[in-house]
Amino acid sequence: MSRRWLVGVAMATVIAGMAALPAMAAHTDQTDPNDTLGVLDVAEVRLAHRDDPPKWTIVTYGEWRPRQLWDRGYMVVRLDTRGSSASDYYVIVRATRRHIVGTMYRDYAEARDRPIGPVSVWRPDQRSVRVVIPLGLLTFGSTRTSYWWSVLTLFTSATCPRTCFDMVPDAGAVEQALPSPSPTPSPTASSSISSP
Repeated sequence: MSRRWLVGVAMATVIAGMAALPAMAAHTDQTDPNDTLGVLDVAEVRLAHRDDPPKWTIVTYGEWRPRQLWDRGYMVVRLDTRGSSASDYYVIVRATRRHIVGTMYRDYAEARDRPIGPVSVWRPDQRSVRVVIPLGLLTFGSTRTSYWWSVLTLFTSATCPRTCFDMVPDAGAVEQALPSPSPTPSPTASSSISSP
């Protein structure tokens, strides 16, 4: 069995396990303790939710290069948009030898997940990755006023031979309000007053 296959199975297992956790974190931005071996131990996740589209910045405790993550390290942003018991979408950030790339997937509970396409990712510095997720690509439940998100990192190395995981938040997911649609000015009715 290839390492890639094992990491895929481990990632699917952790993602499925996270879906069953109903707890809600209190703040949009999340900090996380220095509690995981490997270079993908997350220190903080910041969500620029007022931006259009929103941007998640995943900050690690240590510095790293794409080559260190190539075929060994992954970051996942998971989204629940329909209020189901599982995630509806996720973005996997992975590395080539020199760059990082992000791909969004539709998460089907009873069918093979479907890639939607690439998303914009870049590195603001040597400790972080920024992921842009256009909400217009997602389908939301008709009565939803919010969605839930969480972040997962996976890394395999000599210090993490069985794959090191870090989840933010450690349990549950973060609830984020959907942006309000821009109000459309209603036409004003002109009225005429007739004198008696």
